[in-house]
Amino acid sequence: MHSEDITIRTARANDAVNIAEMVRALANHEGVTSTDHITPEAIISWISGTRRKITILVADFKGSLLGYLAYYCTFSLFTGTEVLLVENLYVAPEARGMSVGQRLLSAAAKDAVKLGCARMELSVAEKNKARSFYEKQKMEFTGYLVYGKDIPGVCAPSRADSAGDVRQGA
Repeated sequence: MHSEDITIRTARANDAVNIAEMVRALANHEGVTSTDHITPEAIISWISGTRRKITILVADFKGSLLGYLAYYCTFSLFTGTEVLLVENLYVAPEARGMSVGQRLLSAAAKDAVKLGCARMELSVAEKNKARSFYEKQKMEFTGYLVYGKDIPGVCAPSRADSAGDVRQGA
């Protein structure tokens, strides 16, 4: 497998089964205990329609997906600009070291420019080994910590430790 044979493209409905598997794999790796809602049908609803929730880019090697990057745009009141927020970046273990993550981030950065975003951001767990990868991509730790809380009645607690999600921003 050569990296030049890998195509980065926007996800399609027929990718939903593979994307759901990768999202569940990443969620399980990050300690998320409830992944029943991550179904192909949910993926299709999130990436399509007039109220698309998220954009997913995939790394495609001859019809086999090797990874994905999911993002959405948000707005920064501090800067008065749009920001592309990377929700997830996942590369299958067999594709690591083949520049898949770098190519997905590069494609997301190009999308950010097209969308008028002035910045691209992501959150990463402090213990995540990929932090050095993000630093090599010239991403910098902003000094912010990200706190989270599940909203009762809207979503079920998703972590073994339901005291809240604490991740370091990158």
